[in-house]
Amino acid sequence: MKFLPVLCLLLCGCVAPQMTLMNNTPYRLDVTARNQLIYTDLPPGHAVPIPVNPWQERIGVAVAAYDDQGHYVGANDWTFYCGQEQVWRIDRINKPQP
Repeated sequence: MKFLPVLCLLLCGCVAPQMTLMNNTPYRLDVTARNQLIYTDLPPGHAVPIPVNPWQERIGVAVAAYDDQGHYVGANDWTFYCGQEQVWRIDRINKPQP
């Protein structure tokens, strides 16, 4: 029965660690987590929380980067590990391959 209170805390999000994405690039980012677009047009210097799912061991996050004119300039991805507080500071965008 000791497991039940812990399960309740996890489900309500009370003890779920915070996972955050920080845009340290000069580009605006579209953020996708668990194959769903969760944020569009994230400006440089801003952060966005990544939704926690206690039933998944890992959460894949991808970003697509755009310049001020709206042109695609590249992408990057990261894997968050559930149960750990993490911040992904995006410093580099991988340029598209010809």
